[in-house]
Amino acid sequence: MQSEVEHRTATGVVHEINNSVGFVDANLNVLQSYVHDLLDVVKAYQAAGKDPLLLQAAHAKAIENDMPYLRQDVDILVQECRDNLARVRRAAVNRLNTPE
Repeated sequence: MQSEVEHRTATGVVHEINNSVGFVDANLNVLQSYVHDLLDVVKAYQAAGKDPLLLQAAHAKAIENDMPYLRQDVDILVQECRDNLARVRRAAVNRLNTPE
C-alpha cells in the first residue's frame, strides 16, 4: 500500500515536471524566433545609418515583424516560463518533503 502511494506521488511529480518543461521548451522556441526577428530589425536599422530609403526599409521590417506585439508577447512568454519553472521547483520540493 505504501509503495503504491509513493508510486502515485512520484508519477504525479514526474507528470508535473514533464508538462512544465514541455511548456517552457515551447515558449523558448517562440522566443528564439522573436529574438531572430528583433535582431533582423536591429541589423536593418544599423545598416541604414542616415539613409532615408534604408531607414524606410528598416521601419517596414519593424512593421512586418509586428514589434509592438513582439514586445508584449516576450514579456508574457518569459513570465509563463518563470511560472512553469516555479511549478517544477514546488513539485520537487514537495516530493523531497514528503515522508516515505
